[in-house]
Amino acid sequence: MFSSFLIIALAGYIIAGYAYQLYRLDIYRKIQADAFKARYGEVDWAHIESITTGILSIHMNNQLFNWNTYFMMIAFSLMLCFVYKLIQGILYRRQGATAKK
Repeated sequence: MFSSFLIIALAGYIIAGYAYQLYRLDIYRKIQADAFKARYGEVDWAHIESITTGILSIHMNNQLFNWNTYFMMIAFSLMLCFVYKLIQGILYRRQGATAKK
């Protein structure tokens, strides 16, 4: 029961963290657009989309490596641990029930 609650809470945190990352990415793109407008007088959305898409862009380091993603990684690791333990407990109970018959 307790591990099921923890799994749901951790999954909820991961989903909320991902939604927050998307929200921050939108803000980051707007900051980039403002910088382009100030420097060049117009916004090149195609360029902004190209540098802020994918994990291999150096412009995305501040978006992908921060406290939120660190805690999301820890939450994902804990969630996997609790899912494994929950499955292990279910299989152990099933095995015990069939062994008693």
